[in-house]
Amino acid sequence: MESMQRQFDQDHNLDLVEKDFTINTVAGAMKAFFSELPEPLVPYSHQIELVEAFKINDRDQRVHAMKDILRRFPRENYDVFKYVINHLNKVSQNNRLNLMTSENLSICFWPTLMRPDFTTMDALTATRTYQTIIESFIHQCAFFFYNQPLSDTPGGHASPTATLSSHGGTSAYSSLAYNSPSLTPAPAPYVMPATPPVIPHYGPPHTQIQHSPPHTPQSPIQALLPPLHPHHPPTEQHML
Repeated sequence: MESMQRQFDQDHNLDLVEKDFTINTVAGAMKAFFSELPEPLVPYSHQIELVEAFKINDRDQRVHAMKDILRRFPRENYDVFKYVINHLNKVSQNNRLNLMTSENLSICFWPTLMRPDFTTMDALTATRTYQTIIESFIHQCAFFFYNQPLSDTPGGHASPTATLSSHGGTSAYSSLAYNSPSLTPAPAPYVMPATPPVIPHYGPPHTQIQHSPPHTPQSPIQALLPPLHPHHPPTEQHML
């Protein structure tokens, strides 16, 4: 990651694909860049306003209040924040492959984008609110940045609780996915296979072990006698 940062500082047109950097390296470098800024991408003064707006019970009033606060961002912050959120929204659209829903992405990126002061009790108690605010921006990217209608139904890029809720306070999304039986089908019953599965053997070939009968120690006299055949009666020599 440090090598990529050095190369990028020397050439801002660095081709990341040609250099064959891993996805984790690129994502880590981007998060490091935002964490090293003198001020977070979401300004501290606007964070307080967003938290207060998030407490509004009415969904439409809440998201429009958040949108008004977003428009008051400094121009540079707004442009970069729009670019980042738009990119994360595109990533979430492939969540069937990458498992990165808007909720998972917000968990990964909200501490970097907002960087609250965790030395205060208010910041510690509002961590879930910060995360859900970023989740709202990612999921409702078209509404916040492109003046499109709100997405009221869970989409391919949405988290399981994607619909904005009118309950306010704890989450920006309703519990529709958990309350609707049609969205949570029951698992199919397990059926025992007719024959047990064959487990392949990947080690060295099995060898048949020949088991010898247990050895019975002989007395000194028995050692001097000829062996006793099982079908022949004992002789006088054996009876001695």
